[in-house]
Amino acid sequence: MATDDPALLRFLGVQIQDYGGQLEIDPGLWALFAVAAADEAEQALAHSLLANTPFAHHVGLSADDRWMLFYVDSANRPAAVFWLEDLARVTAGAVRPVSPAQLALIRKVVTTDQPHRAAQQLAELHTRGEISAKCHLLWVSPGARNGGNGLVFASGSDPQSALNEG
Repeated sequence: MATDDPALLRFLGVQIQDYGGQLEIDPGLWALFAVAAADEAEQALAHSLLANTPFAHHVGLSADDRWMLFYVDSANRPAAVFWLEDLARVTAGAVRPVSPAQLALIRKVVTTDQPHRAAQQLAELHTRGEISAKCHLLWVSPGARNGGNGLVFASGSDPQSALNEG
């Protein structure tokens, strides 16, 4: 399915609004998707979206057998919610958010004695398409290595907005 497919956008919009890892269906279990048990097309879509995710997930029928639930446990919830929000942004053609792991790598550029290694890793991520050059880190202050945070984040891709927001 194409990432700009209107059916996929609708599916994700409804699922994120109603479930999206925010609805606890049992203690420690969080619904990502819930589709009608009789809707084979939506079940196939949910299965295909979750097929290669970097976190463990489970599938099962609701107690009344009306819904097929796609869910994660609490340990996998943060990764699943990030993945789902990232998928929605990519599908909508929006700028991807920086993942927690990528953010740690970005911070390492300004805090390590060997920033070139972290910068090389970021460049490799960009080459593989795993991080966008339009990520929200836009400026690092010259004094960042001397104890200051130095990271300035902005909502757009214009460095001037970083200076205004920072």
